[in-house]
Amino acid sequence: MLVFNHDTLTTSTAYGATTKTGKAGITFQMHDLFATTYVMNSSNTNSGGWKSSAMRTSTMATMKGYLPAAWQTAIKPVNKVSGTGGGSSSGTETVSDSCFLLAEIEIFGSTTYSVSGEGTQYAYYKAGNSKVKNKGGSANIWWERSPSSGYSNNFCRVISSGAADFHNASFSLGVAFGFCV
Repeated sequence: MLVFNHDTLTTSTAYGATTKTGKAGITFQMHDLFATTYVMNSSNTNSGGWKSSAMRTSTMATMKGYLPAAWQTAIKPVNKVSGTGGGSSSGTETVSDSCFLLAEIEIFGSTTYSVSGEGTQYAYYKAGNSKVKNKGGSANIWWERSPSSGYSNNFCRVISSGAADFHNASFSLGVAFGFCV
């Protein structure tokens, strides 16, 4: 569990009535990585950012399918803000997601390789919890949804030491997606 009342619901009546805060009750993220690694895009580009990435448009639906049916039903779509990619060093866009990757700022609390405006740090990471994710029992690299600022072929990632970094969009890395209920 990452946080309570953090992510903005796409529909304020997602729970059947309008919420006081307009926020999803709880945000979760996978504790470790799937055994299979995935690319952000089949070609080496971040054009269109998270919104247009194969990770978002295809892989996230697959990830959601791995969850128990009751969890899939309980998931509430939320608005996620991300950089636009394509070599831009500014600018964001908002999309509605049921399952999503975290942005650099949501993990680290600041931007090193991404544009500003992609959200705020989750309480779990703000409390100093580890950013290291394991695959098969060993620390491994995992994707973020943030396109690299100023580069047209990279997305941000967290390396096996838990530090911020970026890499080519067509490289296959670990996935630890988030979702809200």
